[in-house]
Amino acid sequence: MVRKVLAIFALWWVVTLYESCCEKLPYYIFDRIELITDQTQLQAGDSLVMVVLPIILDYVADGRAGISQSFALSCEFGYWGPKYAVEEIRITALQDFNQDYRAGDLLNDLFLIEHYNGQVYAYQPAWRGSLNQLEDKRNFITSKVWMKEVPDHSNPITFHVFVRDMKGNEYEAATPPITWN
Repeated sequence: MVRKVLAIFALWWVVTLYESCCEKLPYYIFDRIELITDQTQLQAGDSLVMVVLPIILDYVADGRAGISQSFALSCEFGYWGPKYAVEEIRITALQDFNQDYRAGDLLNDLFLIEHYNGQVYAYQPAWRGSLNQLEDKRNFITSKVWMKEVPDHSNPITFHVFVRDMKGNEYEAATPPITWN
């Protein structure tokens, strides 16, 4: 009986290792996000540009043969994006943006997004459009995000991004204070 259990465990382990081949790891999982901005001091007419960068924990495969996730020790893939789809994106400012957008108001309609589909090495033109028109919100992660408008003042503004995925995981990050001169 012990040999059968060991044989089943060994088979499961071999299948897990097989599933962990880098070529079969199109997704990644992450534990937090960071916001990378080009500049914190902008000219009056310049647009804020930032990238939502996931801090990747591991690369994962689709579940096969009864295995829900397989992990690899080191891979540079994950070209299909995060494993769990993003369900909600909220961008706010900690200070007033202008007369129409006060501190804490949702600013999603002020942002445009640019992202690439598929593998990095397989060139496809970038999708560009309004953040509110983004159908697959999974594409928000690692995308370039920029503002359509500038504030009506030169006081520093800190932007806050909130992301929730389909498993209920929540991620938050903030920019350093941004100033338009």
